[in-house]
Order: sequence, then structure tokens, then C-alpha cells
Amino acid sequence: MSGFFMFISFVYIHQFEYIRRCFDSTARL
Repeated sequence: MSGFFMFISFVYIHQFEYIRRCFDSTARL
């Protein structure tokens, strides 16, 4: 169960970073 929670946290954080990176790229344009 702990491994599953860790996997979800990793995906959530990675997705947030990806969205933030795209947002920064769009803001520059």
C-alpha cells in the first residue's frame, strides 16, 4: 500500500512540474 501511495505522489508531482514548465513556456510567448 505504501508503494502505491508513493507512486501516486511521484506521478502527481511530475505532472505538476510538467504543467508548470508548459505554463512558463507559454508565458514567454
